[in-house]
Amino acid sequence: YQRRVHGDIIMIRALAKQSFVKKFALAQFSSDAKHFDLVTIGGGSGGLFCALKAKTFGKNVAIIDRHKLGGRCVHAGCVPKRIIYNATMIREDMEYGPDYGVTFSSPKIDWLKIKNVRDKHTHDMHLGYLEDCNKTGVEVIKGVAKFINPHELEVVDPDTKEVSKITADHIVVATGSKPLMPCVIDGIDCCLNTDSFFALEKVPKEIFVIGGGYIGTEVACSLLAFGVKASLCMLEDRIVTSFDKEVTTHLENIMVKNGMELYKNAKVQKIEKFAPCHSRVTLEGIGKIDTQAVLCAAGIAPNTTGIGLESMGINLDNRGFLITDAFENTSIPGIYAIGDVTGKVILTPVAKAAGERLARRLFNGESTCKLDYGIIPSVVFSHPPMGKVGMTEEEAIAAYGVSNVKVYKKEFKQLFHEVTMHKEPTFMKLVCKLPEERVVGVHGIGRGIDEMIQGYSVALTAGATKADYDNTLAIHPTTSEMFVSLHQLQITKHTQMLIPVSYTHLTLPTSDLVQISVVAVSLKKK
Repeated sequence: YQRRVHGDIIMIRALAKQSFVKKFALAQFSSDAKHFDLVTIGGGSGGLFCALKAKTFGKNVAIIDRHKLGGRCVHAGCVPKRIIYNATMIREDMEYGPDYGVTFSSPKIDWLKIKNVRDKHTHDMHLGYLEDCNKTGVEVIKGVAKFINPHELEVVDPDTKEVSKITADHIVVATGSKPLMPCVIDGIDCCLNTDSFFALEKVPKEIFVIGGGYIGTEVACSLLAFGVKASLCMLEDRIVTSFDKEVTTHLENIMVKNGMELYKNAKVQKIEKFAPCHSRVTLEGIGKIDTQAVLCAAGIAPNTTGIGLESMGINLDNRGFLITDAFENTSIPGIYAIGDVTGKVILTPVAKAAGERLARRLFNGESTCKLDYGIIPSVVFSHPPMGKVGMTEEEAIAAYGVSNVKVYKKEFKQLFHEVTMHKEPTFMKLVCKLPEERVVGVHGIGRGIDEMIQGYSVALTAGATKADYDNTLAIHPTTSEMFVSLHQLQITKHTQMLIPVSYTHLTLPTSDLVQISVVAVSLKKK
């Protein structure tokens, strides 16, 4: 429990760890420290939206961050990556123009212009978030925070080096992540990481990307679309292993057909840099590969050093991520963690949702409010994009048994590609749990999938069955209608066999989104 004595806050807690009890069982804060109901360490997606939500409940809230608001997603992740993707999609569409009788002069890539447009937009997002905080009364403190005890922080201004103290009833660690640069690789310092990649003012003519996850796959695909000679290597036997295997296999085939060099089950032994535009990668059992630049996208590491977690005795896993329970509690009462720093699911909307739900639980009386980590929609902005929500086929079989899973799937060509020289396939898949045929997974790859999957996640979250999909009227001609037309295919009880139907579809983003809404409205009526 807690109480105030002459303006100071006295905290008394019964804790599991005896060493911690002895050290912090009674912590009296300095009377000159500024006090808040909640403080977030980090102004990225998790910390920012946790603070803004807490403020809506009338609480005194502060955000401490040493950089711009928005975090890695805005400044060195999702947003700049998507802007590059948009530029490549424009270039690809221009290449399809002659097939439709629309001709252009040869498209040219101005990488510096893309960078400047991207940097301006991300800075504007920071200013927008700052304005949101100013309008709502969330205090933004520029500084580096370090724990003194569970409810007190020392904050150092990175510019003036001025030191101040802050106390809070609740402190949320939302410090995010940084690029992982595996020290076991000889010469890893010769590589670009995602931070330095986005700072490039000139795109290389060829690049070797280490890491087949989200970032590695997306960057490699976008650069390939720009005309860069791209290679992608990974320790695993396929790209983006969290996605359905059939879907990633489709993408791998397209990548190779488009000229990508893929190295699977490949271990990087050594990286050498001979000149600014000449590097060499040595792969175990494969040999040496010369390239202009090497990008390491092997994952992330948590930003947990230097903030006093060690002295607090807070529980970390073997990779340094904070261990939290289902309600984002750490091992120390009053200290919480959300977002990348927990290592749970490294996605911006996950951090945001976890932060908002935490604020609701702490300040709005919603004692059971927490994020369901089992239903998370996600997209890889590859060429073409992949999307998913819910379980993969493999995960469903592991959870329910092979006899209790039924899969509907189809590969086809969208109408857009029926009249183009380049015939890019689209693949869609529904994973259902028997006997009610509740849809537990929606997966796809193809033009427009990135915008479709959000709507189908609503249907999955609402518990839609295959019958709900079948009873939804299709919008024709769209690509998304295939998700509600899969009942026209004959499929064995568990996957594999299907009889093709000669449907072709046109990707029209607005009509595809309407199709998704029809499913949701049908559920509402039901």
